[in-house]
Amino acid sequence: MDFDILDIIEDATKEADAFENHPMCNIAMEEQLLYLNGLALVMNADGHIDDTEKEYIRILIKSIGLDESSLDDMVAFAKAPDKDTVQAFFRTFRRKPIAQLFLFDALMMTRRDGKVEEKEIAVVNKIADQLEILKGTQQDIFDLFCHIKNRNWQESALYFSSHLLNPEHFKHLLAYHEIGFDELMEETKGIRKIRLIEVLKPKLVDSLEWGAFACEGTSQNADYITKKPVTISSAISYELVLPWLQLMLDKGALRVSKESVYVIEDDEDVLLFNFAESLFIYEQEANVFYLKTTECAQKNVGAGSLLDNFLYYTDLDDLDGLMMLTGATGVALALPDGNLPTCDGKQVSVITSGHSFGDNGHPNAVLKLDTNNVDVRYCLHCKGGHGSVSKVCNDGDRRVTSISMNEMLSVHGFYLVK
Repeated sequence: MDFDILDIIEDATKEADAFENHPMCNIAMEEQLLYLNGLALVMNADGHIDDTEKEYIRILIKSIGLDESSLDDMVAFAKAPDKDTVQAFFRTFRRKPIAQLFLFDALMMTRRDGKVEEKEIAVVNKIADQLEILKGTQQDIFDLFCHIKNRNWQESALYFSSHLLNPEHFKHLLAYHEIGFDELMEETKGIRKIRLIEVLKPKLVDSLEWGAFACEGTSQNADYITKKPVTISSAISYELVLPWLQLMLDKGALRVSKESVYVIEDDEDVLLFNFAESLFIYEQEANVFYLKTTECAQKNVGAGSLLDNFLYYTDLDDLDGLMMLTGATGVALALPDGNLPTCDGKQVSVITSGHSFGDNGHPNAVLKLDTNNVDVRYCLHCKGGHGSVSKVCNDGDRRVTSISMNEMLSVHGFYLVK
């Protein structure tokens, strides 16, 4: 009998290569074929189709249960793509969450033959742009690809959290490598918060301006104070919130009306945001959120229920998160006897609107704080402020009001020191 043991082993091993629960299984067959057509474009981007690239297409074909003869169709398409099919591919996947997964598979395709050609990179980047995958998301997918390629599971765990990418599109990669999703999430819970802060920190730090700090009689060991109160919302962009929002929708945790989006909590609907006041668009037929324009990606979502829910979900709804994001060592505090902090010699007020404090309002500063509340010290009758004088009038008109920590973090902010 004429056979080669090595060939048999190779064939048997190939048969075992398939992704269990690949997200493509959940889309229609016509869309599956278009997805594979898109990858076929990448396969022949450098004008050469390698056997290892065809093998990756074959693995995907097997993963979703298509006949393996489909591979021949994909190779033929790669060699002579037709315009109508390419247009259908972009129409089907533009702005859709599964486009994230397509970009990951495209990156896998470009690395199959052990070398990356400039033409391949250009084609993948062009496809990603035409699919309107946000630039920040493209970078996140590349980072995840690198971590998985290098079997760096702890670092990859951040990207399986829904505040960067939708984990439902990438869980199959963990299963393929026999890594338990729940176990990884529990093991890396603390690490993921630190990694998320590392992602957010540059944006917030770059926006901070510092002045000289002083507060007569204070024991705070600091030389600098922020020139403006800092809110945690300064670091939370629409691009960052979008994958979390989509995951909440996919899980059935949201209800969408024509005007608004609601969080479903204990069988009650709580308003999350109104479309008229946000930069999100909802496509009902596809059940997806996307941004009005790609230029909206870096805009801050601002204070409100959307921010509050996102911060709670990502465990950033505390003062420690703000301190880590900014590199500050503390909050500028007032003293019980009336001294207030100054920035470059001029008294600062942490609250400049609301709560009986006008824009030119009563001098005020944080007196003390705990996990849930902040006591703000102010002088009621000195509405015009004190200018360069740091001491509040000692006339018995000094008052304290309590404001929730959540409101301070998202609406008013803190003068931070270091």
